[in-house]
Amino acid sequence: MIYIFLFKIENFLLCSLNTLFNFFKTKSKVLYILNPNSNGGKAAGLEGMLRDWEYPSGVSVDIMKTTKPGDAVVYAEENASKYDVVCAVGGDGTLNEVANGLYNAGTGVLGIIPSGTGNDFLKGIGRSNNPEESMPSIFTGEKRKIDGGFAGEHFFLNIASVGFDATIVKETETIKKYVRNKCAYYLALIK
Repeated sequence: MIYIFLFKIENFLLCSLNTLFNFFKTKSKVLYILNPNSNGGKAAGLEGMLRDWEYPSGVSVDIMKTTKPGDAVVYAEENASKYDVVCAVGGDGTLNEVANGLYNAGTGVLGIIPSGTGNDFLKGIGRSNNPEESMPSIFTGEKRKIDGGFAGEHFFLNIASVGFDATIVKETETIKKYVRNKCAYYLALIK
């Protein structure tokens, strides 16, 4: 049986990158947690953009790359209090891991640079799905508190599902070992 509890997280904010530097006028330490395997490996190409971006004076940026599932949870949890914002650079899976790490730490501001195959969470909140469009907008924007939930003991932001949808997601993860793009989802759907 799955129980889902929705709640407000007082010390956990979702912040699109377009709010980061308006939100932090005195501090500006940013950690990007990059999943280089996201979107069939295309996300790895974003490292240069993240490093070379013309940030305002006083902004320091660090990048940590994941190498296996669970890394982003650990990186976010261990660094939540050391950075003003922790950005998930990947897809919904990377976002989920970073959010879980911040939740486990009990604090943090979550930024998002979309670089996954679907980026369903960003679509759901009406944000751009393009990483290049996210970067220039970091100087203007909004911050917002978001709801999270639990399915059993698992914290989530985006969706919790069972049945057909959950089966497709599980099958997609298996197929992604061989097909590293959107086709994995469609193959899982057909199978």
